[in-house]
Amino acid sequence: KTIQVQTKTSTSLLLEWQPPPQPHGSILQYGIRYQILFTPNRFDDYTFYYPIHLSVNSTETSVYLRGLEPYSDYQFCVRTQNEVYTSSNSICIERGTFEDVPSPPVNVRATAIDNTTLSVFWDLPLNPNGIIVDYKVEYMTTTLNTSANSSDVKSVTTTKNQVTLTDLTYLSMYIITVVARTSVGEGNSSSEVVTLMFNESYFPLINITVLDKTATSLTVEWDSSVHLINITRYYQIRYRGISSENSVSGSFYDVTETTVDINSMVYTITSLEPYSEYEISVSVLDKYTSVLSRTLESVPSSAPRFLKISSISNTSLLLTWEPPDKPNGIITHYQVDYSGQRYAYGYGYYPAYYYCQSDSFSNTITINGNISFNLSNLNSSWNYNFHIRAGNNIGLNHYSRSVNGRTLAGAPSPPINVTVVNNTANTLQVEWQSPLQTAGGISFYEVTYRGVSTRNLVNETFYQTANVTYEIHPMYSDSYPPDCPTESITLSGLEPYSVYKISVIAVNIHDFSSNSSTTEIRTLQDVPSAPVNVSLSLMNNDTLLVTWEPPLRPNGIILYYEVHKAYSTDSQSTEIYYNITTSMQLFITGNNSSLSNCTIRVRAATSVGPGSWSFAGVVNNVSRKIPRIVSNNGTSVSVSRNDSIVLSFSITQAVPPVTPDNIVWTITNSSGTFDLGSGEGDNYVFSEDRLTLRIQRARRVDAGTYSVDVSNAVGTASAEITLMVTGVSPQITTPLRNTTVVEGQSLILTCPAVADPSPVFVWRFRGERISTIANKYEIVSNNSVSTLTVVGVGGSDEGDYNCSVSNRFGPDSTSAFITILGPPTFLMTPSEIRD
Repeated sequence: KTIQVQTKTSTSLLLEWQPPPQPHGSILQYGIRYQILFTPNRFDDYTFYYPIHLSVNSTETSVYLRGLEPYSDYQFCVRTQNEVYTSSNSICIERGTFEDVPSPPVNVRATAIDNTTLSVFWDLPLNPNGIIVDYKVEYMTTTLNTSANSSDVKSVTTTKNQVTLTDLTYLSMYIITVVARTSVGEGNSSSEVVTLMFNESYFPLINITVLDKTATSLTVEWDSSVHLINITRYYQIRYRGISSENSVSGSFYDVTETTVDINSMVYTITSLEPYSEYEISVSVLDKYTSVLSRTLESVPSSAPRFLKISSISNTSLLLTWEPPDKPNGIITHYQVDYSGQRYAYGYGYYPAYYYCQSDSFSNTITINGNISFNLSNLNSSWNYNFHIRAGNNIGLNHYSRSVNGRTLAGAPSPPINVTVVNNTANTLQVEWQSPLQTAGGISFYEVTYRGVSTRNLVNETFYQTANVTYEIHPMYSDSYPPDCPTESITLSGLEPYSVYKISVIAVNIHDFSSNSSTTEIRTLQDVPSAPVNVSLSLMNNDTLLVTWEPPLRPNGIILYYEVHKAYSTDSQSTEIYYNITTSMQLFITGNNSSLSNCTIRVRAATSVGPGSWSFAGVVNNVSRKIPRIVSNNGTSVSVSRNDSIVLSFSITQAVPPVTPDNIVWTITNSSGTFDLGSGEGDNYVFSEDRLTLRIQRARRVDAGTYSVDVSNAVGTASAEITLMVTGVSPQITTPLRNTTVVEGQSLILTCPAVADPSPVFVWRFRGERISTIANKYEIVSNNSVSTLTVVGVGGSDEGDYNCSVSNRFGPDSTSAFITILGPPTFLMTPSEIRD
């Protein structure tokens, strides 16, 4: 019914109550409920604020509560429980505990403001247990070698959680504690804070240098001008990896710490990664000085990785790899050692595979720092074994594991040393050696040849490529056949004294090789065939002209001709032989009986000997004929200027024949008729028989009618052809003249020109092309003249005017200066006249 609370101490209370006036049965127990409402103390567990329940025997009407929080407010409630029901709470009452001494301040820290002043801070006690009246800060000096003396303790009292300590000794160590006080009294001291009296901005830096370095160690030394022996016992060394060429674990980048006696100024860090950068710090009293340094290189401690061989072709392999994970420096080169062995297809019965290189070999190459290499000039269908090692500036070390590769099966290389060892007029014996790279063995050869040049009359097949196959027959052997044999084949049915080009192709079971180097050879000479077109002309009663043309198949160089004459009289038969060097005509003189009804035949001879006779010709009172000549170009022909043209004529009849000395060329044009003689400089070129004239570059003066007069002992004939030269470069017929025009009038300029084809006219003013987009300009042009009109000229229209004309044969131009006259103006205004 009635609740009373008496505060006993800072942590205990006495709770009393009276039983209910109407219990409605026997009281079994009382339920006590209390919870904290306020406390200055701090708790991280919020369940501290939850209500607390207690059960009290029915015979008790009070309870002594202990373990409460000092200087905290609580709420207390009591209820009754009988056999049937629990009552509601009584009227609740609030009461607080007394104050107590506080717990120590926390997180005490000190910061030097200058060389003699410290600023000390701290946080409130976790359990103030009342109202903090003030704080007492106690401090005293100490050294590493002496204990603190309590008589030296100084103190400062403050109501704030910060205080400034002055008049301290520079570079002295101080022990600082803080005590909080409530109205009850002082609590315990805080943890001691030991601090060195110095300001960071005044503290001398440590000078650190790298004294020595190796691939796995760095030696540092340092100095300090401050005497630290009494305030610290050691220097602290920290180091960590910054970067490395090697593959390193995460611990490489972790900080490693160690300490060095305060009397030492040198320290060597060992077990480092080669050629790696480290950050090294030396500190004293948590003041660090750092330096970066890299260890030296050493030979790689691991081999290149993941060597892979890929077949690219029948003569090349692609090598790829990854650098070593421990290069210990900058990889400058790789050394590849490899060996090769001819791939064997089996033993016993096989085609006669011939080889011109050894069965195996080994080699070493050095590659700059690339991690791939295309190895070429290998043998086709060979097995190769590779291993590789890396090198830096220090040297080479471990080899990688061996990896095998094989070049692709492909074409062999071409046969070598192709030569002709024996030749005749109709045959060539060709000899060669097996290819240097057979790519598994040669099955057969294909000899290719074609004609290049000949003196004989041949059809197109002479110049076409022909092939002859040289088969290699299978053989049975328990070992390889001899290396690099010499093969040969004889080509037959060839043209005498003709040049042939010969090459050889090798064929294996995979492919054809390319052509070998080409050999060019000429067959030997043979006797020629008979001369052709033998002609007999009776010049008069005592002279017979015999002419002929060379054999269609001279089969060599014609050294001379032999003419055979046979005739009969009443008394006897007569034969006469005439030897002619290289001329293909012979004048035979004699009386009428020896020339009429005689038989003539001709044969040619090379260095091998004379050939067969021509068909016999019979002289039977052959009559003489006046020449006939015709133009091969028709009656007229045209040519563009500067182009070349050929004018040619043919003599269709002449007995006796017309000689070049009896052929005369003339040209008739507007300037008259002129004899061309032997030609005009280099522009006129006559053929040897003077029936053809080449004009190298046609000019206007070359236009006209060309006549050719030919004559023999019987008479004279002529023919002509008219040549027209088209295309003339432009020529301005009337140049522009300097002119004066009055301002406001129109300027009219005319530019006439002749040209073939029609020219293009362009007008310019002061070097700039005139456009008719501006309304003041009008330009009217046709095939032969262009007119420029400038409407209403002004002072700005004065200057140089130019007319240029051009076609594909050249340009021409003319210029004039146009002066514009305007009204008079004062050069100087008269001044006002004064008396």
